[in-house]
Amino acid sequence: MNSRTLTVLVTLTAATAVLGGSAATAAGPRPKEAAVTGSAQVLYVPSPEDDVRLTFDAHATYGEGPVPTGTRGTVRVYHHFVAPGMKVWAEADVDCVMATGRIATVTAVVSKTSPELTEVWMGRRIGFTVLDTGRRGDQVGMAGPLENVPRCLGAKPYLGPTPFSLLRQGDLKLRHNLPPVP
Repeated sequence: MNSRTLTVLVTLTAATAVLGGSAATAAGPRPKEAAVTGSAQVLYVPSPEDDVRLTFDAHATYGEGPVPTGTRGTVRVYHHFVAPGMKVWAEADVDCVMATGRIATVTAVVSKTSPELTEVWMGRRIGFTVLDTGRRGDQVGMAGPLENVPRCLGAKPYLGPTPFSLLRQGDLKLRHNLPPVP
């Protein structure tokens, strides 16, 4: 390789680096986001012998304000009632994810259920509060199904109870780049 070819390559590499850097800077700051993901078996305090499992794939993006501008994802609930020997499940479409520190509230509207839950749960909102403490010690609170709960931070906030239930196994992860709530 002669010196002229080497000079052209170095110049092209430098120009590509500068243009690439400019494009990234021109795109602006990274958007604000929050996500709760993972699966867990929950110690269900009202009936500790029951098998209760939750799966979260909940995501939200934010603009300038505290209310999400977009949400996506699902929450799945499975409950095996030991006493009557009944197994039920529900899947819900996420409509709000709010987070600060190590805690998040997730609400979702039930869109699919096992036949036993259809009349009572279909189209109603369920709410969760997730405390992510790391690999051990995560906790979750659950409420619902509820009717007539307004949109995220409407006249009343969505219901997310205190995260009172410990996880038997699994891991729930909260990731966000939201500023602390003043």
